Amino acid sequence: MITRKHADASSIAEVLCTWQSHGVDALMAPLHAKNELLDAVHMAEDRTQIPMILIDTPVIDVDDSQTARKNARKTIRESRTMGAEFCLIHHASCEQLVDKNKQCIRRLPDYLSMIREEGMIPGLSAHMPEIVLYSDQNEYDVETYIQIYNCFGFMMQVEVEQIARIIHNARKPVMTIKPMAAGRVTPYVGINFSPCNTERMRHDYSGSLYLGRGTRGCTDSFGSY
Repeated sequence: MITRKHADASSIAEVLCTWQSHGVDALMAPLHAKNELLDAVHMAEDRTQIPMILIDTPVIDVDDSQTARKNARKTIRESRTMGAEFCLIHHASCEQLVDKNKQCIRRLPDYLSMIREEGMIPGLSAHMPEIVLYSDQNEYDVETYIQIYNCFGFMMQVEVEQIARIIHNARKPVMTIKPMAAGRVTPYVGINFSPCNTERMRHDYSGSLYLGRGTRGCTDSFGSY
């Protein structure tokens, strides 16, 4: 229903303008996946004169070959061209590199370096909780994470309590996503379970889209999908 109602840029822009009017000035999404989304961002910025902080989560080619590296660099460069300030490698890509035996993420520094070279802030999308753990453990050049967190345990690979500990103990800020478990819990329950609402956690800028503060100098303005 949501995708049918908001299938074009103009409709999406109306939603973004509403977010901006409530102080939310950031958008997290795989920007490559939907041209209408980027068009909607520009339309909303024109209407409100409020710039959006774009957090791209691109799927990149992580095969171990020169061709794949060129493809990955091209995708990352496109993120910057689209105006992303943050580039968080999509979980579908970075999870392919997880080595549980050695507790590392193979070749990850190569891709993080590409993101830095394009002038963006690097991060990781983590459906798999080991991504946060191994990244912190190996001190990779990562500034923030995405982690699924909801009271239903939806799409969380381990218990809710364990994910809560991972978020709380992470060395870098964690943005939580899927708070309403894709409609399995009501907004009241999902929002009140959010780490930003129940406790500030250790990092002041863990959070979700609807909890943005809206000041570009304030890290609470992160978003999630």
